[in-house]
Amino acid sequence: KPTQRFGGQTLYFLAEQFCISILRTTGLDMKSILKDSDLIPVVVKDPLSIIKRIETTAGKMLKSDFPVDTKKKLLNRWRWRVSAYFAHAVDSFMPEYLNIQSLAMTVKSGRSGMNQTERDVLNQVIAFLVFLHKDGVPFDPTKSIYAILQEPQQLKYLQCNEFVLSKLLETGYFSDLFSRCGDERMFSKF
Repeated sequence: KPTQRFGGQTLYFLAEQFCISILRTTGLDMKSILKDSDLIPVVVKDPLSIIKRIETTAGKMLKSDFPVDTKKKLLNRWRWRVSAYFAHAVDSFMPEYLNIQSLAMTVKSGRSGMNQTERDVLNQVIAFLVFLHKDGVPFDPTKSIYAILQEPQQLKYLQCNEFVLSKLLETGYFSDLFSRCGDERMFSKF
């Protein structure tokens, strides 16, 4: 277990809670999942709150004497590493209940009773895990994948977590995303 401290807790603990909160958002029965585990079922109802916590406190990790552009680049690289670490956690923490493909399929199929808010939260989680952004431009956690991909001429300048991207492509996540948005032009590219 990595022992990198972040905001008073280990990054491993935050990744663990991130996964548990995703499972909770998907509607799985957490009591049965956690009954035989040594996990601490801290009540984090929203996985985005963990991402927001990282975003809020990440800037405090750097010395203030760095030039602004350097600070932005370093923070973006660090966030990208956290995103990759969390993607690994999602894919391997409890693979029988949660992995990137099952997360994408849950969003695509929408479990019985899943509301739009829950689907939006899971889409934002996926956006964080794939970490799609233009080269040289910091990742914007408020921007949806759909919004980023609206400029097809910019696709060659995008960077992302390729591990997550390949798993999303396998599930047809992007085709479903564009189909839901009624964008047949982009639908055919995925």
